Amino acid sequence: MKYDFTSILDRCGRDAIAVDGLKGDGFSPAPPKAGFDAIPMWVADMNFPTVPTIQEAIIERTNHPAFGYFNPTDEYFDSIIRWQAKRNGVVKYRRDEHEGDPAEAVDARKQARILRTARYYMTRYHISEDTPCRFDVVAVLGSNVRLIRDAFWCG
Repeated sequence: MKYDFTSILDRCGRDAIAVDGLKGDGFSPAPPKAGFDAIPMWVADMNFPTVPTIQEAIIERTNHPAFGYFNPTDEYFDSIIRWQAKRNGVVKYRRDEHEGDPAEAVDARKQARILRTARYYMTRYHISEDTPCRFDVVAVLGSNVRLIRDAFWCG
């Protein structure tokens, strides 16, 4: 599918933080200097029209009358794991057990770094330190994928 990245939407006055919310208040970026325009390039909030298939999927979902939380299946978690591995390379992988358990790579030192980053983020965005923040670990050994839910917590 070819997508048109040349049509620009006018987002002013349409609840677009990237356009109307530029205040430099710690939540949003500061407005541009005089004579410059804001060019939002956030993945979730760009000035291009949404791809039609995404809009169609949202409309189809909203036709179902029940909304709320769902009970994620293993297939759901597996799809996230595969996506993270393919797109971001963040899944720890070992070819075989001779290289060690991939979960061991998330040791106390690495957990401390992750927790420090999470605490910084929570402070920066005024999220209460009592707010629970769960971290899962995904370990891939050969073709075996293991999800360790609740591996450690922050908050």
